[in-house]
Amino acid sequence: MGAKHPLSGMEPGQKPLISPENRVLFIGIGLLLLAAMLVFVFVSYWFGQRFGAPIAHVLKWLRQLGEGRYEEPVDARGIPRSQDRRGRRKSKYRVYSDVIDSMDSLSQSLHSNEKLREETEKMRDEWIAGVSHDLKTPLSSIKGYAHVLVNDSYDWSAEEIRSFANIILDKSSYLDELINDLTLTYRLKSHNGKPPFEQVSMNDYLAAAIQEAVNHPMYPEERVRFIPSDAPVNLRIYRPWFQRIVDNLVANALLHNEEGTTLTITLQAKEPNCATLTFSDDGKGMDEETASRLFERYYRGTDTETRTEGSGLGMAVTKALVEAHGGTIEVVSSMKRGTSIMIKWNSELPLSTSQIT
Repeated sequence: MGAKHPLSGMEPGQKPLISPENRVLFIGIGLLLLAAMLVFVFVSYWFGQRFGAPIAHVLKWLRQLGEGRYEEPVDARGIPRSQDRRGRRKSKYRVYSDVIDSMDSLSQSLHSNEKLREETEKMRDEWIAGVSHDLKTPLSSIKGYAHVLVNDSYDWSAEEIRSFANIILDKSSYLDELINDLTLTYRLKSHNGKPPFEQVSMNDYLAAAIQEAVNHPMYPEERVRFIPSDAPVNLRIYRPWFQRIVDNLVANALLHNEEGTTLTITLQAKEPNCATLTFSDDGKGMDEETASRLFERYYRGTDTETRTEGSGLGMAVTKALVEAHGGTIEVVSSMKRGTSIMIKWNSELPLSTSQIT
């Protein structure tokens, strides 16, 4: 046998700590582990991007909703993170499509509710301001004339005293009407009590109700025409409330238009259990804003300094009373083309205060 040659870098007879075979084995194992670690890191990153990023996106979206921001989080380009430039859902978000669609629907609902809340608060503030104005105006007149009457510096004649008393009585009646309207709107809103509804023939009832409504000194004569239905129409109504509906709609047509305006009231039976009552005038009409806000509480299309009949709650009360009778009400109007207000019923029997909204 020949003599063994020492390994490179080692003295004769000296043995290495790790044999070359083991070194190759350890290096191979190390490289294998390193490759496995790299694969694990890559798979983890891919898995995180594929499944974790959408979850993180949804969590960020929820935090934004809690902060009052009702839109999907966007990237640096301003594009929602779940969408590409063309507005299509990215592949990694498609697994969570139902969740993202639900989040989008929730965001839209919260945004709509927030907008509605702001509009409601604004309308409430305007309504309170309007009511306060109309309460203060007659109270100021009553207080002023009361001070005049108790003033010893003047010796008022009986005619002057009666004139002052008539003004005080007129302002007091207006206050009483306003308070009654406020009470009625609260009663309708809170479903407080059910009045006794009765079934009536609407052709006969409306003829009498319209005649009573037009017996007003401020209404021009022969300016209201009633066209009854060809077929019988029987509805369950509460007479005082329905008379108020007729009174308010007649007043809206005749007091807010110029002289010579004609009001035509038509009752039609569309089909069994369906009827439409239309109040159409040929007056000046309303602009789009006034028509859209006609049934809001305390909204007037005129300035608040103008003295008008009623409390300013008339059309809001009318809408609530129509709904209490199971009907719906809508308005169609345009400037210089008149106004039509339509009350529709789809059934004879829904009449209860539980249907008030």
